[in-house]
Amino acid sequence: SAWVEAWRAAVESGGPAPPVVVPEVELPPLTRGEGELVAVLGLEADFGGRFTRARDLDGVCKRLARERVKCRVQWLTGPYLYRGAITTYTALPREGSVYQYRYRIRRFRFSCWLRNRNPVAACNPRLFRR
Repeated sequence: SAWVEAWRAAVESGGPAPPVVVPEVELPPLTRGEGELVAVLGLEADFGGRFTRARDLDGVCKRLARERVKCRVQWLTGPYLYRGAITTYTALPREGSVYQYRYRIRRFRFSCWLRNRNPVAACNPRLFRR
């Protein structure tokens, strides 16, 4: 190719190296369904039985961009209510396209959450982040 020939000529003649052009790479799309699946798998991996044995699991997902999906989630496990959001997205590390996620989930005592108008201030919930 012309690029290889330019390098060969530069090495043989001691001239300057030709410019390296890095092609632009577009992130692969992420559908809402794929985003929901990544969210469930991520919450299962990070919360274990606190998520897999949940009751009254509820979630609503919305596609924010071509490569990003955000889900509002809540579930009950034992005396606790978990509420928050998880965002799934595609990324391009060296190895190629991968799915990633981040979240902010708060854990409340369910009884406290029911009794208070502002449970974030009143109930001192534990915050889980990734």
